[in-house]
Order: sequence, then structure tokens, then C-alpha cells
Amino acid sequence: MTYKEPLIFIAGAAIGAAVTAFVMRRRCDIRINNEVEEARSAYNEKLSNLSMKNRNKPDISELVKSVLPDDVSTEVKTPEKSDYKKYATVTEEEPENVVVKANDDIHIVSEEDYMYDGSYEKLTVIIYADGTLARDDDDDLLDIEDSIGSTGYDAVMHNPDPSDAVYIRNELSNIDYEVLTSQKTYTQQTGVYIGGEARD
Repeated sequence: MTYKEPLIFIAGAAIGAAVTAFVMRRRCDIRINNEVEEARSAYNEKLSNLSMKNRNKPDISELVKSVLPDDVSTEVKTPEKSDYKKYATVTEEEPENVVVKANDDIHIVSEEDYMYDGSYEKLTVIIYADGTLARDDDDDLLDIEDSIGSTGYDAVMHNPDPSDAVYIRNELSNIDYEVLTSQKTYTQQTGVYIGGEARD
């Protein structure tokens, strides 16, 4: 047996391994590109559907008809000022002290409370430069009062370091919000126009 045969075998194995690696890499690249293109198409279709929903608002009269039964008619009352005279009497009594209770159901929590308290659902949201609040995972819009409340909104707007998240706990919905800020508007980020003026 000469040295030529083992060298030919080793060279053949090396060439075979190189060709196999090239072919497998090429197949993986094609598969990954196809998956990325499918994901991009699905995302663009979702954005398009959301944009269509925002543009095609139903007429308010149609909504009223769908909620009220057919036999109920809506009537707009326009009372004269004389109707209010009996309610505008002057009294010498001192008014009771009215105490406005702060909304304790929505409040700021520490990052540790957010991270380690497992009794609340966790949700990451973004406040965009136009004041729009949306989920981070799917860009769905959220109502500020129902989610982070005015307390959370003010805390985020007056955060000394906008790159730091603010953590808000909503006791009513049992959700902990991680609130981030973006220098872009919602339209710039998602391509979906919802109107509104940009904040300073």
C-alpha cells in the first residue's frame, strides 16, 4: 500500500465535506429567506388591515341603530332656561368638604416588584412621541385611562431618563405594565396613520 491511496481518500473526504457544507448552507439560506418573506408578508397584511379599520369608521347613527331596538326612538331635549330655575336656589348652608380620592388602583411600582411579583400579568407597552399608547408585541392601541392611567402617563412623561422603563401596576385589570418611550410617532413606527398632533 502506497501513500497515494490514503491521500486520495482524505482529499476525496475533504472535498465531499466541503460540497456537503456548501449545499446545506445554501438550502438553509433559501429556507430562512422564505420564512422571513412569509413573516414580512403576514406583518404587512396585518398593518394593512389595521390601517383599513382606522380609515373606515362606521357612521354613528348606524352604531346607535345596532344597539337600540327598532321600537326605541332617540330624542334630543332642549329645555329652556326656566326649567333650571328651581334648581338654582340660593342657600346659606355651607357646602360639605368634598374629598377627591386619588386612584390607588393604578400606581407606580419598582422594577423588583415588576420582576418578582408573579401574581400580576406582565405587559410591555410603548408611549410614542405623539402620545399614543400601544402594545410592544403587536402595536395594538391601548386606552391610557384603562391601562396605565393618568398617574402612569404623567410619570412616563416626566421621567428624567426616557431610556429607563417605568413600571405601573393596575390593580383593576391585574396587570403590571412596563412602559417604554419612543422618539418616533406611532405612524412613523408602524406606517399606520391614526391622526393626532405630536407632543413637544
